[in-house]
Amino acid sequence: MKQKRSVYMVFLKNDRGFTMIQSLLAVSFLALCLPLLSTILKSSDVSFYEQDLSVQQFFTFVQDDVKQAISYELKDTGRIIQLNLLSGISSTLELYGSLIRRRVNGTGHEIYLRDVEAIHFRPLDYGFSISVTMVDGENYEKTIVFYNK
Repeated sequence: MKQKRSVYMVFLKNDRGFTMIQSLLAVSFLALCLPLLSTILKSSDVSFYEQDLSVQQFFTFVQDDVKQAISYELKDTGRIIQLNLLSGISSTLELYGSLIRRRVNGTGHEIYLRDVEAIHFRPLDYGFSISVTMVDGENYEKTIVFYNK
């Protein structure tokens, strides 16, 4: 009985392999590039302006409320402002813990700004000034003009 070869394996004759010299060159190249990569990453330090944008948004909300107000009153030595709006609604801005919140007619709780250490409203001849001190020590100030006087 004659045997047939039905299963066989193909052997590739590839003499070129990854040698020790090539691996040493690759490791030395990485060792030279890593310090340069870290300095490039440090020099491209991107600053995030989330807090600045949040405060500017808060000032915009206050300015929009003031545009709709017919009068305002500063309470608690400048820590609370009460705006009397055209629609007969009373809107109050105050510091509540580390939040600045807005309350309508003494009820509700709408958060305008977080991570606040202090807020101070100072009256001016043509409106009022808002000073906000954040938890990290940053100070922001904005003058709001009141047009209905």
